[in-house]
Amino acid sequence: MVRFQVEYSGFEKVDVIIEAVPEDLSIKHKVIQEVESVVKETCVIASNTSALPISQIAKVSKRPSQVVGMHYFSPVEKMDLLEIITTETTSKETAAIAVELGLKQGKTVITVKDGPGFYTTRILSATLSEIFELIREGVDMSHIDKVMTKFGFPVGPIQLIDEVGIDVGYHVAKDLGAIFKERMGTDLTVLDNLIKKRILGKKTNKGFFNYDDKKKRQGLNQEVVDEFKNHMKSESFGPLSDEDLALRLAGKMINESIYCLQENIIDNPVDGDIGAVFGLGFPPFHGGPFRFVDTYGARQLVTKLEEFTTRFGPRFKPAPLLLEKATTNTKFHKD
Repeated sequence: MVRFQVEYSGFEKVDVIIEAVPEDLSIKHKVIQEVESVVKETCVIASNTSALPISQIAKVSKRPSQVVGMHYFSPVEKMDLLEIITTETTSKETAAIAVELGLKQGKTVITVKDGPGFYTTRILSATLSEIFELIREGVDMSHIDKVMTKFGFPVGPIQLIDEVGIDVGYHVAKDLGAIFKERMGTDLTVLDNLIKKRILGKKTNKGFFNYDDKKKRQGLNQEVVDEFKNHMKSESFGPLSDEDLALRLAGKMINESIYCLQENIIDNPVDGDIGAVFGLGFPPFHGGPFRFVDTYGARQLVTKLEEFTTRFGPRFKPAPLLLEKATTNTKFHKD
């Protein structure tokens, strides 16, 4: 049964609360404090956030061991994945309750450690930052989407930004770019200008593409094209093959996935593959980022990333764990 209300009456009886207020730490802090004043002591409080560290959200809690992250993907009714995020203080019982709830909701669940962007948002941000680099190099936006859907993604990354919202993508790229500056730092001046003009994506009918009143895509937004033309890179990198274009974007996601495994954000390659496929649409026939490496070859991918490092910059530097796999000629998956 679904019931709508605007007060906390009845909250004293519930076992789990999932807050989904805007991605603003102060608002989430206020909600947690209000909720904790009315719920029973055993109640689990979950935060639906795509990037805010759960440890920061839990700082105002009287019972941080009962605070956990539950990152749902949009649209919730269609996306299978649920990313459970645990902090150093989240109890095993709290995590188990969150997982059980997710499974009852029919979700495919992975559990990850707390950290900037968790797992899925972090590896997506690595790709998004590279998209802006490509556009500023003069690569046509429609062509980027065409190449990546041919690679196997359900929608192109330009279209995805419009779906998520340019303002949302900007804040994620800004925050994670500051933390992982060498790998994700990029010039966001154009996005800042677009947001000031209320060009926010599909929700405002104006994004990288234009949309009619029924949200049907109408073609590239010339305002966005012109804005990027005013901020093109001065250096020339020469022609880029479709294969290299796809590997620049997919390679950034794959390499960042390996960093997440290396840093214990994810426990194993299987969770990494599940998260990327079910949460971000990584091509299922490639099996996920770790299965891709096993099939493509770690040594071959390292060679390509080193080539990109020389050509485009240090953001493509292979993760140490990937270098180890290439050196020892071993795979991430045992089967």
